Formats: sequence, C-alpha cells, structure tokens
Amino acid sequence: MSVLVTGGTGLLGSHLIAYLVKQHQAVRAIYRTHIPALPAEVQEQVEWIRADLLDISSLREALHGVEQVYHCAGKVSFARRARRELMLVNVEGTRHLVDLCIDMQVKRLVHVSSVAALGRGEKEQHIDDDYRQPEHVHRSVYGWSKYLGEMEVWRGWAEGLQVVIIQPTILLGPGHWHTGSPALFKRIYDGFPFYSKGVNGFVDVRDVVRAMYLLMQSSINGEAFILNGDNWSYQRLFTTIAHNFHRTAPRYAANRWMGYLVAAFQQVKSWFSSQYEPVVTLETVHTSQLKVYYQATKFLRFFPDFRFTPLEETIAYTCEAFLNNQRYSAPAPLLTGV
Repeated sequence: MSVLVTGGTGLLGSHLIAYLVKQHQAVRAIYRTHIPALPAEVQEQVEWIRADLLDISSLREALHGVEQVYHCAGKVSFARRARRELMLVNVEGTRHLVDLCIDMQVKRLVHVSSVAALGRGEKEQHIDDDYRQPEHVHRSVYGWSKYLGEMEVWRGWAEGLQVVIIQPTILLGPGHWHTGSPALFKRIYDGFPFYSKGVNGFVDVRDVVRAMYLLMQSSINGEAFILNGDNWSYQRLFTTIAHNFHRTAPRYAANRWMGYLVAAFQQVKSWFSSQYEPVVTLETVHTSQLKVYYQATKFLRFFPDFRFTPLEETIAYTCEAFLNNQRYSAPAPLLTGV
C-alpha cells in the first residue's frame, strides 16, 4: 500500500517517514526545494517527488496510486506579515489536497492540525476534547489558518473522504536546530538566561508519529484528537533542558513588558529585511504568559494501552541528539530513536 507524506522535510514529517519505513510501508514524500538528509537506510526507501500544495498539477502527480495520505505540511508563524502565506499554505493548500484526495479516490487522510486551532481565553484554562470554544475565542493568525484548514478537511469528510484530525501541543524532539521547537534547545545550550511564566502542553514527536500510524491503520473516521504528553511550566522545561546540557538554568523571569520591547525591536528589524522573520512577536509574548493545560483523554479512550513518553525522557533524548550532532557535525538530526 502506497502512502504519501506531505511536509516530509519538517520535524514531524521526517520522523514520520523514518517510522513508516521501519513499518515496511511504501513511502512517497513531497519536497519543495530540497530533500532532507535522512539516515541512508531510511533515505533509500523513500520516493521523493517535488511538489507544492499550491501547484495542483504537481500535487496530482504526487497522489497518483496513493491510498493513504499523512498531511504534515504547513506554515508556522506568529508574525503579522505572514498572514497571507499562512492562509495560502494552511487553508488553500489543504483545500487542494482534500479535493484531489476525493477526485483520485484516496482511502484515508490523517491531517495534522494544532491546538492553536481551538483558540483560548484570557485566563487559566483546562482543555480536552470536550472543550467548547467560547463565543469570543481568541486565535492567533496561525490558529485561524489551522482552524480554517480543519474546515476544509471536515468538508472532505462530508463528501465521503475518510479523515482523522490530530491537534498536537508543542512538539519536542530532534530537528533542524535553528527553527521551531528544536531551536529552543540550541538557545538554552548557548546560555539563554530568561524564562516565561506560562504553562503549556508538550508532546514527544515520536508519540505523535505512533499515534498517527495507529489512527491511519484503524477504522476511526470523522474524529479529531488532542495529543499531549504533559503540561509543564516554561521554567521547568527550560531548567530541565539546561540540566541535561550541564548548563546554567535560565534564572530571570521575563515580564510581559520585556517581551513587548523585544517584539517591537524584532518587528522594526523585519521592516528592513524581507528575509528576517521575528521569533518574538506580540502574540508569542502574550501566549507565553498564559497557563493552559491540555488533556488527551479522548485519544486514550480509543487507545487505552497507549503511553505517552515522560517529558524528562523526551528532553534527555533530544539533548543527546543535539550533542551528537554537535560532536559529529551532522547536517541533520540523528533519527536513531524513532
């Protein structure tokens, strides 16, 4: 059975590909600009096709003969100027994929969304799969793009496509150390001194991969699942990472006004460089101060034997991979633990 992975060059997609190869799946994956450097035993088992979610003809070619699709591709940004690209990739790109899956009689689609699609209030919150969004829910532009992407998937389901949606919290695991959550490990290794006061959900990327595979192999249809390993304060997360690196833990609590100053500086910097995308924005400053607790209760009802990896183990594994990459000057994360 042939499967297609979109977003195969990203954190989740690359781990998913390695896992599927170990399950002896015939894997086809999409890339836009470059094929990622995966371990040789994985790379030689993957059929790479250059395609773009916004290019229907290339996407149609990638889907030829495919029965199952893992849709991991997406744009992640909290910068205001990224709004257009977020909507193009996360909404229009998903629409194209869903339409082609229906047209080409793909059997199943597992779509990667985010808890950002659920929105949030302004106070401490506990969110599980029974969470009902308040009338005036707040979503970032990224959250809106993921929510609207989900709407495209639900439309596909209404038209007969078998779908499952996952809504993971913040993914942790080895990846490209200059982007996304893996960049956090590098910053702390380099001596980042600050932590924010918020609480958030975190999940091991390997657990998300296992969950996606289980859902794809099941008969579950028309369901969405929050995937979360545990809820930690940012201070605890940063401190645990620092201890694994034998580095000094961040010791200064970043107040909201400090974050706003950094966000303003990075915003001004971005005005003078079209290539520079702010890491700290007004949105990330705000969310980093909130306390949000997520529960994967529904997923565990469907799969009661599933166990999420303790975050201490996830962090130790990721820190070890980072140090190995540093030691051997590896061009990409070592996916030995998938």
